[in-house]
Amino acid sequence: MKFCQFVRNVPIVSFIPVSFFVQDSLAAAMQVAEERIANIRLLKSFSQESRECDTYNKKLQHVLQLAYKESWARGIFFGLVGTAS
Repeated sequence: MKFCQFVRNVPIVSFIPVSFFVQDSLAAAMQVAEERIANIRLLKSFSQESRECDTYNKKLQHVLQLAYKESWARGIFFGLVGTAS
């Protein structure tokens, strides 16, 4: 089994792989950023910059938490492989 197949198949919650969660949440964060940047004039006119920054920050924090879980799974894998060698 290749390492990339292992990481893709490490489940977080009920058989859904870690790397898919990370990619999906990163895509959602980028979508928020794209929409807000495209409508920057509207945001400035209603003085909602700080609220939108908070929204984007929450999305990025979610990505960070998932990346921590993925790196933990990678660390376990490399630790086990190193021990077995």
